[in-house]
Amino acid sequence: MPVAQFKHVDSGILLITNGRVVFQGQSDRLDIPLAEIGGVSSYSNGFQIQISGESKRQVFSVDPLDVRIAMTLISRLVTGMGLQTSLFSQISAHLCSSAALVT
Repeated sequence: MPVAQFKHVDSGILLITNGRVVFQGQSDRLDIPLAEIGGVSSYSNGFQIQISGESKRQVFSVDPLDVRIAMTLISRLVTGMGLQTSLFSQISAHLCSSAALVT
């Protein structure tokens, strides 16, 4: 899995639920409905979410141990293979600039 160099934009908490992915940062808030996620890609130190119909990617730097957790949850929920019960996961994350993504 490639390692990415990220340009830090904001720090906060990434919340993953059965309906959306929310980043609550110190100065920014993103709310991404699962239905709008077109794809996810992982790095050893983070991941990116591609929004359907948009060229912009949302890039998050997270602890390497949290990459697999976030990717598994988001991928299963987006493809309909998610959990049938309520889901809420909280991960410390950093919002990064996708323009500065270097692998």
